Amino acid sequence: VLGGTVQPGNWSREWSEADELGIWERVLALDPRLAGAPVVRRAVGLRPARRGGPRVELERSPAGCAVPVIHNYGHGGAGVMCSWGCARNVVCLVSTLFEQPKSRL
Repeated sequence: VLGGTVQPGNWSREWSEADELGIWERVLALDPRLAGAPVVRRAVGLRPARRGGPRVELERSPAGCAVPVIHNYGHGGAGVMCSWGCARNVVCLVSTLFEQPKSRL
């Protein structure tokens, strides 16, 4: 994997020659030995992000739903990097659903 782009509002799933050329320029600036290396595969991926960062929270009574919902989305290109910490947060949120009320006796 040699690079990627961040293009807010671009939801195209089509490969772009202009984007590839820009990636190659940046890669070759870092390591010119890669000039002429073969392109093995091209891929386009959509990684939705949110303004203000990812949403990781418990919604106890979403509209029209009797079951609580835990939101965990909007990580953008940092999804893999954030996955362990966000998963830990989700576990903590789930555990709050099973807490027993404290007795006052």
